[in-house]
Amino acid sequence: MDVVGIEETMVLFSPHTQGQMRYARNFSSKIAGAETNTIIGLAKLGHNTGWISRVGKDEF
Repeated sequence: MDVVGIEETMVLFSPHTQGQMRYARNFSSKIAGAETNTIIGLAKLGHNTGWISRVGKDEF
């Protein structure tokens, strides 16, 4: 393994309709976070990368 990221990854959920997210049937999502973007970039350049994180306790 060349690089391992120990980090949080953020996800932006954008509902296609107005109102609370919990009632949205359709939404788009995008991954973000400086460390995550770095790991993704290094993997695209051919480096062997790893990712360590955990799932939050929110309703998703």
